[in-house]
Amino acid sequence: MYPLVISHRRLSLGTLFTGLAAIALGGWLVTSDAVSPGAASRPGQMPVTVAPFEGPGGIEATAKLRQVIGRTTPFQIGQTPAGNPVVAGKIGSGFIEGRLMAGNGRALFEKRYQQGSLDLDLRQFADDVALTLTKRPGIATSQIAFTFIEAGRPHQIYLCDFDGGNVRRVPLQGMQVAPALSPDGTSLAHATLRPDGLAAVHLTELATAQSRAVPGAIGKRMELAISPDGESLAMSFSPDGGPNSDLYLATLPRGKASAVTRTPVPESSPSWSPDGRRMVAALCSPRHRRLGGRICSSTISGRKAPRRCRPVRLSRSIPPGRPMDLRLPS
Repeated sequence: MYPLVISHRRLSLGTLFTGLAAIALGGWLVTSDAVSPGAASRPGQMPVTVAPFEGPGGIEATAKLRQVIGRTTPFQIGQTPAGNPVVAGKIGSGFIEGRLMAGNGRALFEKRYQQGSLDLDLRQFADDVALTLTKRPGIATSQIAFTFIEAGRPHQIYLCDFDGGNVRRVPLQGMQVAPALSPDGTSLAHATLRPDGLAAVHLTELATAQSRAVPGAIGKRMELAISPDGESLAMSFSPDGGPNSDLYLATLPRGKASAVTRTPVPESSPSWSPDGRRMVAALCSPRHRRLGGRICSSTISGRKAPRRCRPVRLSRSIPPGRPMDLRLPS
């Protein structure tokens, strides 16, 4: 099974041991001066007030923004300020102006959004609010890439928004699997299935649909992950089509795949630490599966393949055949 891959414009989120990627909203940090003392909220949530938008269409914009913030952030939306940060805005002709004020009335930011769509403007506004108040990127502008099989179009790659809306097919020739979006959402790494049963990794610019092959990246059981800075591509695959897959690393956009591991047991599900300095992958063997599995971690120095991959035991066991979602600490 090839995983869904979630990519954010500023942050790449990877998963291990799972066929579906997910986003966790736990562990958010809140700036100390954003909320005034005495502001009430439910445990684990930060109170935020979304004031009515000014201008024509303000009622619709306010309702949409409240919905996006409620679905993509850890904030509890209140009706009155009462010491809460206040999100407010104004609709103009083809743009919105958004502003965020702290609970004490201090202006935190004021920006104009003009991306050609009210929904896009509001989602970017919501992400900016999340980043300002929590110091972590929001997910409202995230995209999901996935492979889907339908009649007449086997193994095609599609993109959709964080909420499953705006589904669109990426216009690629042939059968495609293992999608991995770049953090800025402008390019897509994917594997094209060949008649001989192997797959070749390509990098496609989404705006132009121009693709180029990644030299040396041909094999079976492809799994891909682009680094958080968008400069490297981690891969796991079996070059000869056999049962043993290894880890590979390529510098984007034109680097050749170089081996990270050469082991007698298969590695899979490559992913990155948030700072892009470490790469992790699943290391599977009969002995490890009896122990519940473990991950392999390597430090990336100067974008060169590391000499060795250090096994790290998991804190809890993984029953064979059961998926598990592992997230790297921020």
